[in-house]
Amino acid sequence: MQLCLTLDHRFLQTPDGGVWTVTQCPYSFYEEYLEVFDSVRVIARAFPVTEAEPHFLPVEGPGVEFFPVASYKGPVQYLRRVRSVRRSIQSAVPQGSAVILRVPSQVANTVEASLRARNHPYAVDIVADPYDVLSPAANPSPLAGVARVYFTRLMKDQALRAIAIRYVTLNYLQQRYPARGDANVMPPLDSPVTFNDSSRAGHQYVTAVSDANLPDDWFVEEPRRSLREKESIHALFIGTLGSLYKGPDTLIRAVALAKSEGAHVLLRFAGSGKHVAELKSLAGSLGVGEQITFLGDVQAGAGIRAELDRSDVFVLPSRAEGVPRAMLEAMARGLPCLGSHAGGIPELLHEEDRVQCNDASALAAKFVQISGDGGRVARMSIRNLQTARKYATSRLRERRRGFLEAVRELTADHHRSGAATARPANLSA
Repeated sequence: MQLCLTLDHRFLQTPDGGVWTVTQCPYSFYEEYLEVFDSVRVIARAFPVTEAEPHFLPVEGPGVEFFPVASYKGPVQYLRRVRSVRRSIQSAVPQGSAVILRVPSQVANTVEASLRARNHPYAVDIVADPYDVLSPAANPSPLAGVARVYFTRLMKDQALRAIAIRYVTLNYLQQRYPARGDANVMPPLDSPVTFNDSSRAGHQYVTAVSDANLPDDWFVEEPRRSLREKESIHALFIGTLGSLYKGPDTLIRAVALAKSEGAHVLLRFAGSGKHVAELKSLAGSLGVGEQITFLGDVQAGAGIRAELDRSDVFVLPSRAEGVPRAMLEAMARGLPCLGSHAGGIPELLHEEDRVQCNDASALAAKFVQISGDGGRVARMSIRNLQTARKYATSRLRERRRGFLEAVRELTADHHRSGAATARPANLSA
């Protein structure tokens, strides 16, 4: 059976038709899917580039093909091109294929509308929360409030319609986007499960498992014991700068406040997006421009690992999150981490290492504490390594496979029976 997988990532396409990525979802990402499905079709946007650069990673390969959606950037451009986007996905999902929609995503929303019209079953990967992403703190646009209500309601409906759900959080996203009342919910992470006939009794299969890829060789043997230099803290942020929901502006303000309190923070941003110029201007106006480096997109895998290993602390003061994969990667390298209370971050970090969203003063105070307390660095590193090991790929592989097997078998059940998917009584139109 073929799996059709929607992704919101922006891929790159060269004139010869080759599809590439730098930061996420290279060919190796689909290996777990190919263990269960005969082939994978990636449904996503691809933006043209003139040639593949040395750090580009291929997406397609044996068993993996790419189906391009009409490209757009942002909601305004989507609305202008909505007809071409809808036309482009009409043939994206062949009859009989299994489908996993990675949500929230406008690509997934467009595909889902087509599937619903055809009564084609689908599963959902719930990886983030539009209610938080579109909150006033994360998105000041006057239209964000309307979009927040609409997309939150839509994702709740998608969770109820799905034949299977995978949440990346242990509890957070489940509370806002609940499964159906008759769902067969898999036990906690410490109980590996696979799909079997008894799992079909509840009609909807539900599991909680991170999508982070942490192979055994990603983990360091020993925790950090101290800062690399006594004079400075080398801090790292990894994430999109195409929006501000991960709090890069809060982080820059915290660096400036820490400087005024005697803590010298050298910050590197790994990521790209439309807010880079604005963030550089903010850093300059606060007098910390020389302390901040914008690296652009850093190659997944070895490139990210090298940046983590030359850092003292990973920082993600997000206004909205699922369970951040970049933070888990940092924790597996023994890196102390600072984050906010947003989304699933409290499932990873001790309260001592978290601050409220938008609180640059509290974040600056954390930098000051770290600079003057070597024992704190060791304590944070030990905790993070212990937590990250719970998310090792070797530990989660069977649970992920169980979800994929459920998608395959429940899809086959649906197509064999030809019956309409049950519509819950409380499902809105």
